[in-house]
Amino acid sequence: HGGAGSHRATWDVRAAWEGSSGALGRRAGHPGDRESQNREEHHAGIVEQAAHRTELTIEHVVSVGSQDENCRIAASPAESHDSTISYNLDYGHPHLPPQSAQLEISPQTFLERICFARTFVLEEEVAALHSRGFGLRMGPRNLLVFGPDGPIENQLQSPHECALHKLLDCIGDLALIGCDLRGDVRAHRSGHQHNRRLVRQLLEAHPRSRPGIERQNNSTGSQSPNRAA
Repeated sequence: HGGAGSHRATWDVRAAWEGSSGALGRRAGHPGDRESQNREEHHAGIVEQAAHRTELTIEHVVSVGSQDENCRIAASPAESHDSTISYNLDYGHPHLPPQSAQLEISPQTFLERICFARTFVLEEEVAALHSRGFGLRMGPRNLLVFGPDGPIENQLQSPHECALHKLLDCIGDLALIGCDLRGDVRAHRSGHQHNRRLVRQLLEAHPRSRPGIERQNNSTGSQSPNRAA
């Protein structure tokens, strides 16, 4: 990291995944599965390296959205020491109630309050997805399928699980920036396309950070955000 204490305050998605891998592996096993209980666990870890960790500190508001502003996402300078993210989900559909979520970003909050959030779909969308070859091996037990009475053959793990899953999407897309990110992000109905556009605009709006990001990505073999899908 660029400075002391930045491990907790920046968008360190990689460390969050490393810290959560062991716990997620334990959750995946069934209580009665003796083989899974006796299986040796292998935990990912963090190894300190002799390299500077690049950080992009947001200096002014950068935002993208649809032409009608119905979908938008904005990044702004952090209002406190901790970086935060919020998502407002409101599709105007009777089967999926409006909801929102706002959290500080850290490996602990990622593990305890974000990473479990599953993808979701409306029951009426399933047939169209199947006709295009998507989700043919998936069912209501693998993700959240919303019908008139809520999730079908499943239960929510949080009243705001759908909004939390959209937070998870944002975190993954913002990782394309190629470095830690310090600032606050506010999203309203944004999707992957808006999130990736925000990454590009953040890089364009902070040209002084780009050389360090490119050096870091070149040293690790990572793909440049401008070339990423």
